[in-house]
Amino acid sequence: MTNNLNSDPPNKLNKSAKDKLILLILIGLSIRLLKKIPLPWLNYGLLPELDSPTLLSIGITPLITSSILFQVFNFIPAFKKWRQEAEEEGSSNNKLSRLNKILTIAIACFQAFRFVNKLSPYIYGPSVTKFFVLGLLLVTGSMLLVWMSEIITENIYTSGTSLILSFTTILDEIVRLFAKILTASTVSFLPIFFIYIFLLSLVVTIFARSLREFPLISSKQFYSETMPFTNLPFTLNPGAVMALISTESLVRIFESLLINQFHLSSLQSITWLIIIIRSIFIVLLSYYCSIIQIDPLTITNQLQKMSISVDNQPPGEPTLLYLKTELKKVYLSGGIILVLLTQLTELIAFFSPQLDLRSYLSSLIIFFSGLLEVDQKIFTKEFQLVTTDKQNFE
Repeated sequence: MTNNLNSDPPNKLNKSAKDKLILLILIGLSIRLLKKIPLPWLNYGLLPELDSPTLLSIGITPLITSSILFQVFNFIPAFKKWRQEAEEEGSSNNKLSRLNKILTIAIACFQAFRFVNKLSPYIYGPSVTKFFVLGLLLVTGSMLLVWMSEIITENIYTSGTSLILSFTTILDEIVRLFAKILTASTVSFLPIFFIYIFLLSLVVTIFARSLREFPLISSKQFYSETMPFTNLPFTLNPGAVMALISTESLVRIFESLLINQFHLSSLQSITWLIIIIRSIFIVLLSYYCSIIQIDPLTITNQLQKMSISVDNQPPGEPTLLYLKTELKKVYLSGGIILVLLTQLTELIAFFSPQLDLRSYLSSLIIFFSGLLEVDQKIFTKEFQLVTTDKQNFE
């Protein structure tokens, strides 16, 4: 969002839809092949087939974790000051990119160490050298995915991370879900499940395509009636997946505290309380996870430097307060819609508990979001809107 205000998209956007689609297919096939490469020195006969370690076992989670930490760092005054100074020097992107890569590698090394340590009982003749080589292979596999993610972002101008995540993990989970549906469910349940999938895809489409647009006016437009007006768009709930993942973690902690503190043998008697707590967490975290991705302060500063006002608001603090107020309405509304979707998921899971449908909700949202992004960035011209709008200001 903010990058579109101060930098032109790369020239690689001029590639045809066919070239982008071929690139995406090649990357997807490469990832699926890399997932088949086993790690050396492991006794795979003792490992469950579904959990068999491969070169890509760590996945792209180090990059995701690093990105989340960067969003949280924005709330630290010292980091925010350093970032603002870097922006004033014009070196913000390079410094942040370098720091993000260093943090990603550090997280990958930590996760590789934990993963190899977990595999130690299954290693033939464990030694320091074998531990080191296994860790190095896991970090290399993770960095390959980060590199592929950057290729997707630069050439298709979309979220490479979410698409890489779909290729590495989400597709496997979707296949497992449908395998459960076909083996564990009755024929009468199938129409209900497909209606649920339709409603889920509808909600994801609403999140991705429903926009709250703020009218932008540049200083030049005050003196020219021919220059067209444009808008600053925000989607309804960009933090939906992060909110769901964080909510489930917090609810598990809450349930554990209830069991330990009140010595409960079962939570069935307070199911209503868990539902209320989960709904509150989803609404609040949808707002929080969305707002840290947008950063109204950065947008306000960029607009002020470009002499652009938002909806006739004075630049600076009034614009920041206006954006925060309006975005709070948008993101809380998105959170409420997400709560309704989770309650529908709970209702279906009640009649078919063996599916564990709630655990697949985040994966389904990421999957459908990825399909929408591919459709928008490859098969439509909508992604060129921001570029055209910026040219109108120049």
